[in-house]
Amino acid sequence: MKPSPITRLNFVHDMMEVGLSYDQSLKAYNAVMSTIANGVVNGQRVYLGNIGCLNPSVQPPRQVIMGFDRKGGKVTRKQREFSLDSRLRYKFRLFKKFVETHELNWFG
Repeated sequence: MKPSPITRLNFVHDMMEVGLSYDQSLKAYNAVMSTIANGVVNGQRVYLGNIGCLNPSVQPPRQVIMGFDRKGGKVTRKQREFSLDSRLRYKFRLFKKFVETHELNWFG
């Protein structure tokens, strides 16, 4: 059984348990999300407290060769070449100290 994802509802609920009102919790959530979104849009590394960080990695441009074509549900052999531009991908990296001090329950 997969664990349920943590959503805005969980964030707001936890903030309300600490003592913030619903409106203040929503403002805090929106501020955190807009800060993370600005970092991602600008291609910056985003640190998430002492948990880890989102690392941007640039993938260089490359040629892709496809040996088929799909038309009307039929696959035919055809040699085609495409150029993929450079892309920015984000990878999440956990900090060693966090892993050493917490028990991760990923595999049951």
